[in-house]
Amino acid sequence: RQQVLDDWATTAPDQAARWALTTPGQAQRLAPLQDRWLQQDARSATMFAVTLPAGELREALLAESLSRWAAQDGAGARDWLRATAPQPELDEALARHAASDELARASPAEAIDLVARIASPERRWQAWQALAGHLHDIDPAQAAAWIAHAPGLDPTQRQLLLDVLR
Repeated sequence: RQQVLDDWATTAPDQAARWALTTPGQAQRLAPLQDRWLQQDARSATMFAVTLPAGELREALLAESLSRWAAQDGAGARDWLRATAPQPELDEALARHAASDELARASPAEAIDLVARIASPERRWQAWQALAGHLHDIDPAQAAAWIAHAPGLDPTQRQLLLDVLR
């Protein structure tokens, strides 16, 4: 049975995942199926995770899917994130990607735009602090300019970040 499921996950991961989700007693198989799917097509696996009912399983699969998709195709994942309304389930993966040193170096404007899209004010503030630190490490003079014009920061937050950068 496991071999059939493994083969199914390789040839039709969306069908195998739906089966695991809707067949009583098989939900525990969804995470390994999702993992295989992520190796083949992280975008499709993410789109599947978005359709799951709210809850811990959706949050976990969505965070892992988005994280892998961003690692495999950062531009595609960021395009999708910009086209998607902010969702608390995306916050952790979004913060991890948006506030990363890698994205700050490659595209500071995209990093800033994505951090501003984090739904949770607390998680967004943490991401702003991390991103400001990376921007400062990259180019201290430019970091202050980026923060001074960053969307979604209230004047107090903006000043706190600027003070830390000095």
